[in-house]
Amino acid sequence: SFLQELTGKKKRTDDLLYTFKPKHLISRMDGGSVLILESFYRQDEEYTIPSFNPGMANYRTVNVYRYNDIIVFSLSPDGNIDWYQIIRKSQQSENDNGAYGSFCCLNTNTKLHCFFSSEISSKSFIKDASIAADGSIYTNNLLNQLDSGLLIVPKLGVQISSREILIPSFRENDLKIIKIEY
Repeated sequence: SFLQELTGKKKRTDDLLYTFKPKHLISRMDGGSVLILESFYRQDEEYTIPSFNPGMANYRTVNVYRYNDIIVFSLSPDGNIDWYQIIRKSQQSENDNGAYGSFCCLNTNTKLHCFFSSEISSKSFIKDASIAADGSIYTNNLLNQLDSGLLIVPKLGVQISSREILIPSFRENDLKIIKIEY
């Protein structure tokens, strides 16, 4: 079932579904649409820090931002699901408002490309999960961020033409723009 494939659990659990938020709705030529959702949630974790004053405790709150799996649904003109794909990713960051998480899309009319970091780290890969009109998916490593020294900001990516996207990134606090063209 869809829930079992999504959660990896045989027992029904809906907790994970509440974290999915709509990100893109793309109209198809036949009147149908493609709906893209992403799992996102924020957790506030509190830690006790030892104090030099007896009886006094210090606390530190850490805001953890989690951008996880992407679900792509292809919907027929009458609203039925033609196919769906789950793009697995796990991105976690702390105290940065989730700046380096999420993904961006390039719609070339023949394929939908979703670009994201495999994890939020300068040691990860920039990935391209490309989905064809029939729902077939291929995931490719585009760039090793460690070799390039880049850390991308995918949620700020902008499609500038039918085959090009710009994705902002940082290298040693300098803004760099990545241009991907198909």
